[in-house]
This record gives sequence, structure tokens and C-alpha cells, in this order.
Amino acid sequence: MSSRSTTNNTNNFVVNSIAFSGTTQFTLSGTSIALGGNIDTAGTTRNSILNLPINLTTSATFTAGGVSGTQALTIQGVIDNSSGLTLAGTGPTNLTQSITGIGTLTTGTGSTVNYVGVNLGGDLSVGGVLNIGGTNVAATRLVIAGGDMTVSSSNAAISMVVGTSFGAIVDPTVSSNGSYDQFIGVGGSSSVAFNGALNLNMDLLEPDADYPLESFVSKWKLFNFANYSGNFTAMTATGSPYPEINTTWTQDGNGNWVSPFLNNGSDPAQYFAFDRATGELVVVPEPTGFVIAGLGVAMAGWRLARQRKQKAAAARAEG
Repeated sequence: MSSRSTTNNTNNFVVNSIAFSGTTQFTLSGTSIALGGNIDTAGTTRNSILNLPINLTTSATFTAGGVSGTQALTIQGVIDNSSGLTLAGTGPTNLTQSITGIGTLTTGTGSTVNYVGVNLGGDLSVGGVLNIGGTNVAATRLVIAGGDMTVSSSNAAISMVVGTSFGAIVDPTVSSNGSYDQFIGVGGSSSVAFNGALNLNMDLLEPDADYPLESFVSKWKLFNFANYSGNFTAMTATGSPYPEINTTWTQDGNGNWVSPFLNNGSDPAQYFAFDRATGELVVVPEPTGFVIAGLGVAMAGWRLARQRKQKAAAARAEG
């Protein structure tokens, strides 16, 4: 595959627009540019990479997809978005750095946007598929520093990795391991509006010798906003060690999403539950003894549940 690289050596070089075309993979790197228009990949058959800071001087649309509709647009520099940015197209848009400025970031219908460890200065409106997370999950967080988040369409989806990079699932009340934020809104008025689908990738839920899966106890802060509204239209999970979790979850009467019981031999039985009011995904250890609306109580009762299980095992051993 042929490729070509160009380096910009003039800081804040003014560019009206950028269009990629042809059969060559193109990489633009160097110092920052001032972009007064759109980025379009419609004419290229290869992936395109911009490895430099971009300062938007007007509202803009970045369109990925190329000739076949699958070519990627990768932005590896910080984007200063003061007027509004729309990420569109059927190809993936990969963002590896922060987006600063107060402008709204909009992901268009049918688009796929991959975020890895970035902050966002303004509002976020999700109209396509937004993937959050990577292998270093504990360090992955999208901070919406300037405003709110809205999942704007029932066809939209937010996909995120759930787990821990520490190799163990532990109680976050006594350790930071196994607990992290993936969306956090800064400020007392920040809000999140749910819609569309929430897809959880549980590939990183792996046991070790000290914390086997049958002793699951943890919680993950998926959303941390001052206010919330709406609800997801569907919730699914993949990558779990238990087949019953890799399915579409059901919504209970409180508006929370609940997985089937874990078939992991635990006593008492366990299941996952997402409480949109708190933004927490929690392993509930005893479904008959706790109410999902008070998931924090379930966490507090974990030690009692384990003590009962240990006493029962000791009694069987003596008998």
C-alpha cells in the first residue's frame, strides 16, 4: 500500500478546508492549523491521518468513509472546537486526544466515533455509535467539562468497555481497583439524557486466584452527572465469562436494567444491574434481600452475605 506524509512547519497555518482523494494513504503532521471549513474523505480509497492540533475558526463537519464508506479518519491532535463540530460519514472517526472549546460535538446518524482517553469542552450529542474505552480501562474517562450529554436518537448507541486493568474485581469501598468513571460531567448543572442502546463489553472481567468470579463484588460508575433524564431503549452485554450475561437485559419497574442471574455457583445468587439515577453498574449479591433502587445497600450487605455463606460451608464440613 502506498503512503505519503506531509509536515506543516507554520504554526496556526490557515486552511479553508481539507479533502482527501486518490489511492494513497495520507498523513498530515506538524504544527497546528487554523481550519475554516470541513474535512472530507469522500474521494480516497485509503485511511487518512491528521497528526497535528486543529483550531476550528467556524463550525465544521468531518466526514469519514471514503470511496467504499469504510475508510477511517484518525485525528491524533487536540481539536479546539469553539463553534461546533459534527463527525459524520459511514467510516470510523478515531479521536485520540482532547476536544477543547465550548462548541457542541455532534456525532451524526450512521456514524461511528471511537474515543480513547479524551476530554470534551462543550456539549455532546450522540446520534450514531460512540465507542468509549480501550485496554487501559482504569485510565479511560470522557470528561464533559463544559456542558451536557444527550443521546439524541433511538438509533444511537453508546458502547463502553467494563472491567478493570488490575486483574481483579474488588470492593471499591476499600480499594480504588474495579471502580472508575467513563462519562463525567463537571459542574453542578451538568446533565445526561439517555436514549438509544447501551452496549457493555465485559472482556476485562477476568478472575484471578484471590478474586474468583464466584465472589464478584464491585461497581463501575458509567455515568456521573448532576441530573439525568430519559432511559435507554435497550441494553446488551458481550464478552462476559458467563453466557447468560451476553444477552439483552430487561428493564425493571424502577427503570433500571437487570441481567439474568449469574450461573456461577454463588450463594446467594448474583446479577448485574445498571441504575441510571446513579449511573452505576453494580453486581448485586443477594437479589431476594435487596431492592435495586437502593444498590448501595446491596454493596454494604456483601460482607454479611459472605459471612452467611462461610458459616454454611463450615457447618456442612462439620456435619
